[in-house]
Amino acid sequence: MHIRRINPIERIKKETSSLENKLLRFFIYCELLWAFVNGVASFGLKMPKETTMIFAGVFGLLLLYIFADFIFKSRKFLPYVYFVGVLLTRPVIWYFSGGPRSSANILFVSELVLFVMCMRGTKQKIFILISLFTTSMTQNLSRNLPDPVFIMDEKQYQQGGAVLGLTTSLLIAALLILQKKEYMKERDAAIETKKDLEKSNSLQKNFLANMSHEIRSPLGIVMGFNNLIKDSDNVEQIHEYSKDITEAGSTLLTVINDILDYSKIESGKLDIIEDDYYFHDLIEEIRRDIALKCEEKGLKFATRMDESIPNGLHGDNIRIKQCLINILSNAVKYTEKGGILFQIQCVDVKDDEYRIKFIVRDTGKGISEEALPNIFSAFQRLDEGMNRGIEGTGLGMAITKNLLDEMGGTIEVESQLGVGSTFTMELTQRKGAETKKEEKIDDTCNLEGVKVLVVDDTELNLILVNKLLQKEMAEVTTINNGKDGLADMEMNKYDIIFLDHMMPEMNGVEVFERMKASGGINHDTPVVMLTANAMAGAMKEYMDMGFNGYLSKPIRPNELKEIILRLTGRNSEGE
Repeated sequence: MHIRRINPIERIKKETSSLENKLLRFFIYCELLWAFVNGVASFGLKMPKETTMIFAGVFGLLLLYIFADFIFKSRKFLPYVYFVGVLLTRPVIWYFSGGPRSSANILFVSELVLFVMCMRGTKQKIFILISLFTTSMTQNLSRNLPDPVFIMDEKQYQQGGAVLGLTTSLLIAALLILQKKEYMKERDAAIETKKDLEKSNSLQKNFLANMSHEIRSPLGIVMGFNNLIKDSDNVEQIHEYSKDITEAGSTLLTVINDILDYSKIESGKLDIIEDDYYFHDLIEEIRRDIALKCEEKGLKFATRMDESIPNGLHGDNIRIKQCLINILSNAVKYTEKGGILFQIQCVDVKDDEYRIKFIVRDTGKGISEEALPNIFSAFQRLDEGMNRGIEGTGLGMAITKNLLDEMGGTIEVESQLGVGSTFTMELTQRKGAETKKEEKIDDTCNLEGVKVLVVDDTELNLILVNKLLQKEMAEVTTINNGKDGLADMEMNKYDIIFLDHMMPEMNGVEVFERMKASGGINHDTPVVMLTANAMAGAMKEYMDMGFNGYLSKPIRPNELKEIILRLTGRNSEGE
């Protein structure tokens, strides 16, 4: 068996218990040294062997206590064993070290100091009272005892007492010094904690104010343009208003997703879901999205990709896209003129693992040297005076850093104020399958004759899905609670069923499980979870439960139509 040696001093430094326990351990180690020095001194001064043996005995008992402390891992009863031992041994040491004729009286002072500094509460008071009682009894009894059976000359009394008095004084002094040091450390830590709390409260206050603005702004746009649509008869104008509402809704959804993602990071529930994906297609999706944003601002945008990177890779493409979109969107947001360069390089290949470097260079405002260390901190907006009016939650880069940490990636930034910034992100991805992608659904295909059941407790959601599917000529049945939905499934056969998760009385998962368990006419009907739970990992969670598909709210018409055509086996000819 291998026993790891532990340095007692290191143990004291690493101790995270109360101040009293730290002081007690320190006192015990110091007393071990104290017993050793006094034992050697009594032997060197040729004092009676009883005196030397008592110090040797105390040394041995202390070693035994320290060993027990390591074995029993600081059980609560151990300190009291030691305190009782002190009460029993101090009078004996005092007597065999010269009693009232030497400097041994300081032993009783050290005993009181120990109880005052290393105990608290009622037990402290009890031990102090016992100490005072035993001290007075010992002093009184010594006057009535016959002369000791061992003989000590005056020189031994003086020199032995001097060593005992000096070492005991140093023992008390060391304890007081450590107590002061620990107190100062705890005081400084408390001051720092207070400062951190004040800073955190200030940052969170600013964050909440910013969130209020970021949520209310797009919400105000949605409501405002909706009112304009109600008052307008101009179809072209209504289409423009509708476009603005869509953009505002997209912005609002981004804000909400950032808050949800950061909440997951804080709770330690951030999920990385790896699967095979198409790397070149992912980059093209990102390129199209960012190119459109650059075009709207009149910025140049160029993408350079290392073609040696295979299309089929294995990893969490959703999180990779999120990281890259965060970095590129920031570049667009903080760049007013010039452009953005997006480079993708393969820097290493080993055993079908590709180390990929993503570089984003912009000619934007840049980041000041003072603000740069906080670039990946949450709740902070950098160079706020210069960037006033720039929209965003201030969480994007913090989320990106945490996501990359979870995926084993890295991110670095170089920036010069007024010149621009360069973000470098690196990530290792395994080689994935190069299977052929599924054919895209033909937009001309409709859902004529498809029987659809939608169960959701929100009436407006039911109206929306009904309108979208009726437009595609589907036969739609909508029910606003799980219990009635389950009863309907037992009587009517459907081609596909959509269930909301969070419903009163009986939620969507319960409805699904009971439907499957019943073995009824819809036992084999495809069931899709249609839910506002858009957290990362939600799709895998529902698919593992047995659902055939997953759609997150807000509902996108194309995705709704595509999943129905796929799960019902309809091809582009509607067969």
